[in-house]
Amino acid sequence: MDNIAVTKEYLNWNGDHVSFEPQGSRLCLIFLSLYCLRCVDLLPHIGDIVTKQSMDTRFVILVDGDYETNKEMVEYFNWKMPVVQVESQEMGTEFAVYETPTVQIYSADGNRISSGIADEAKDVHFYLERARLEGGVL
Repeated sequence: MDNIAVTKEYLNWNGDHVSFEPQGSRLCLIFLSLYCLRCVDLLPHIGDIVTKQSMDTRFVILVDGDYETNKEMVEYFNWKMPVVQVESQEMGTEFAVYETPTVQIYSADGNRISSGIADEAKDVHFYLERARLEGGVL
């Protein structure tokens, strides 16, 4: 499996630094584009996904929205997880993501243990469950 190796510093929508380093729990990255209908359809379900899975998983949303749009999403959906602005091209160069919505899940030691296209909330849950079965349990 691939290790997470982010070469650039990223900021949350509020200006806080976002760490992609292992912090004793799994890390779930959800990549979205606001120009992707499937991604927009997934937005209202992200809060429920995080609520159901956050006991052992840290979530970061990476989206091609600008600062103001990301701020509006966080406020509208009442999200507590980081929402990072990332250009579509950067998703490819930094994270090897070339289609959205995509989910990548990393173990507590930084190894990618599950990933794929997540058109619906059930797909995100599938990849999280697969991560558990493939050794991602703490």
